[in-house]
Amino acid sequence: MKEGKKVIDKYLKEKKLILLLDIDNTILHAADIPLSTEEFNTLKDKYKDSFTFFKFKNKQQTVVKLRNGLFEFLE
Repeated sequence: MKEGKKVIDKYLKEKKLILLLDIDNTILHAADIPLSTEEFNTLKDKYKDSFTFFKFKNKQQTVVKLRNGLFEFLE
């Protein structure tokens, strides 16, 4: 345990702190669900920039919604 304290003290002294985030439904939500254009546009209008989707080469569509306040938190 002393070794861990030394590492923490070193990073504190060098002002190189590490932030670990649990991204399992903490900062974003993702789901593999097909959406029609109308459904996507409705959600995009509601959630603005925090909502998007990705299409992969295998045609899988993954919808992603960022948690409210994420950009402010990261700044």
